[in-house]
Amino acid sequence: MKKLILFSLICLLSIATRAQDSGLKGAWTGKLNVFGNELTLVSHFNGEDCTLDSPDQGVKGVPAKLERTVTGIKVAVPSINASYPSTTQYNLPTSLAQNLAVVTKQLQTPYMKHFLALDSRPLLGNITCPVLALNGTKDTQVDSESNLDALRSGLQKNAKNKLEAIEGVNHLFQHCKTGMATEYGNIEETIAPEVLEKIVSWLSNL
Repeated sequence: MKKLILFSLICLLSIATRAQDSGLKGAWTGKLNVFGNELTLVSHFNGEDCTLDSPDQGVKGVPAKLERTVTGIKVAVPSINASYPSTTQYNLPTSLAQNLAVVTKQLQTPYMKHFLALDSRPLLGNITCPVLALNGTKDTQVDSESNLDALRSGLQKNAKNKLEAIEGVNHLFQHCKTGMATEYGNIEETIAPEVLEKIVSWLSNL
C-alpha cells in the first residue's frame, strides 16, 4: 500500500513562518533572592539580544539570551549556566491553571523543543509520495498563503499533489467569522463538508 502524507492544518507544522524578532527593547529590572539577600538584576533587551547587569556586584554587560515561556520570558546566562524567569500572575481558575501547568511542562520536553525549532522546508524535497495540503483562508494560526507557497516551492513536482486554500474556514476547517481560536468552541460545525469532499476525492483518485 502506498505511503500517503495527508497535510491538514489539524496536524501540520507551519513550515513557512518562523519566529520573528519580537521588537522587545529597553530594560527589565528584577530582584533575585540569594540566601535571604536581594540582588538586583537588570536585563537590557534589543530584539532577541540581551545583556545582564548586576549593579550590586558592579558587573555590567554579561552576555545573555532571551528565551520565551508560556508565562512570559526568561533571561539565560550561559557563562554561569543560570536563567532568570519573569513572573506573571494570571489569576486563572483552578482548572485553567492546571492546564497551563501541564502545557508548560510539555513545552520543556526535548521533543517539543525540537518540534518547535525544526525548519522542515529543507526536508520537503525528500518527500516522494503524493501530498494533499489544505489551508483555511481564515486560519489565524497558520497563514494559508505563505504556507502553501512554501510547499509549492519545496515539494517535488507530482501530478497527484493537491495544494489548495479553502475559502472562509479556520484552523480547524470550520466556517467562521474571524478565524480566532476563541471562536472554536462556539462553532457547531465540526468540519466543513467541502473539506471532507476534497479529502475523499483526492484519496479516491490516487
